[in-house]
Amino acid sequence: MDQPIKAESRIPLKKRITIFLGCCPLRVLFEDGNYGLIGRGSGPLLIRCEIIQGKRSTAPVIEIGNFCESAQCQIQIGGEHPNERIFNNSLGTLPLLRSYLQSHGIDGYQASHTQPTVIGHGVVLSKNCLVNVGANIGDGAVIGSGAVVTRSEISRWAIAAGAPARKIRDRIRPAQQEIADSLQWWNWDIEFFCRHVHLLFDAETHYKTLLASRVMADERYRLLVQVHGSGGVDKDLSLSLVALEDEGRTIPIRDTPQQFQDYFAQMGAPEGQLLTWMPNPFRLLTT
Repeated sequence: MDQPIKAESRIPLKKRITIFLGCCPLRVLFEDGNYGLIGRGSGPLLIRCEIIQGKRSTAPVIEIGNFCESAQCQIQIGGEHPNERIFNNSLGTLPLLRSYLQSHGIDGYQASHTQPTVIGHGVVLSKNCLVNVGANIGDGAVIGSGAVVTRSEISRWAIAAGAPARKIRDRIRPAQQEIADSLQWWNWDIEFFCRHVHLLFDAETHYKTLLASRVMADERYRLLVQVHGSGGVDKDLSLSLVALEDEGRTIPIRDTPQQFQDYFAQMGAPEGQLLTWMPNPFRLLTT
């Protein structure tokens, strides 16, 4: 399943995030001390997130399920303006004044967290849609182009559109929903998924075979990633790989096997270097 690819100047960092982190479950650390959880196959949605820095929360400020995808859209996560006060300006146009106030223990602007942004498994976010802080989107839903998802819950398997987004209809029939829920393809082992995904295009025909043979994902590992910048549309976003989570243990990347480190070091490889992609880099930990 390993696939060599040629590093070229047209493969920017965002594309390499997709290539090397796309199949990995992530715990994402944001600069304000908060964190989010992103499932397997949903890593590219990280570049769609705009982080609104705020007070630290003990719970994840965003949770994204497995195998979600998006066009050019925006997912807002984090805090909201302290609108209950007379003065709620963030002083974004006066950064030196804000820094001065913060250094003296006066932070008049600290966004507050209300509820997390939750996106289920297998969700599709269409072009130019906006997912607001506190949105809740169910498994298998499709959000239409230009839609604005507020805190109103979008049900599972729905196609939703409008501003605010509302359910138009179910995406698939009830019988298909039952098959999908039985298969839980979004929770399959990634290598099993890659070998059998062609059968999913006609899942009604092959679901009994898939149900009998499926291999569910090992939830042992997760990558710990530090995000730098606010992200969002037309904004810079960079990241660094910090650690590996192994059944609750946090292992710094420098303490993982060298071949594991070398694999992810390819995200910063120079132009012209031959790269190797694999759907499940975690098996480098045991080989």
